Amino acid sequence: MKKLILIGVITIIPLSLFAQRPGGQFDRMKKPRREQIEMLRIWKMTEELDLSEKQAEKFFPKLRNEDKKIEELENQRQKIYRELNEDVKKGTLDAKDLDKTIDNLTEIQTNIIQKHAKFIRDLDGILSTNQQAKLIIFRHKFRERMVGMMRDVQRNRMNKGKMRRR
Repeated sequence: MKKLILIGVITIIPLSLFAQRPGGQFDRMKKPRREQIEMLRIWKMTEELDLSEKQAEKFFPKLRNEDKKIEELENQRQKIYRELNEDVKKGTLDAKDLDKTIDNLTEIQTNIIQKHAKFIRDLDGILSTNQQAKLIIFRHKFRERMVGMMRDVQRNRMNKGKMRRR
């Protein structure tokens, strides 16, 4: 149970930063940029985990499969945030709807945590314990860096907009 909570904290806090605003920057990111980030993530992950060829052959298909599952859940969560945002703007939200929304978001969040935990545990025959720990740390640090970079880009855009108005 402690492991599940630890994995949840490590993975969910950065993920929740992406989900703060419906239709946020990550949603609008252009496909080539996403592909570049994905290539960078795979390259850095391979390097950080020091994967052998044999490990990489088994690990990356599992990673892609997990990424697809998580992306589906993230899309569901983004849809809920968009709907909630629309309801708030229209003023049509009542307490019952909000409770249902909270339950749906909590269920998705729990599902994501469970999928991450299962994914790490399923790597037992592929990665060493040390590599599994490095993977958890890598994912956390990589997300932190991406969120930081996106914030920097946003700040730069805002600063450029202010300079043009002067």
